[in-house]
Amino acid sequence: MHDEMWQAIRQIETAVRAGDYATALADAHRLYRGARTEAERAELLAVLGPRAIPPRNDTREGA
Repeated sequence: MHDEMWQAIRQIETAVRAGDYATALADAHRLYRGARTEAERAELLAVLGPRAIPPRNDTREGA
């Protein structure tokens, strides 16, 4: 991935940590749409996809 993409990914992660999910989603969407190839889009999904899932809370009953 290009350095610009990694910079954008870091900005998305920063927005998520700050609780600014609307900005994170808009930035991720813009980054995905700007990907030049199918391979870049697949790599973005592989990188950003796991970050979109909240961490599992194993303290729940029955978890």
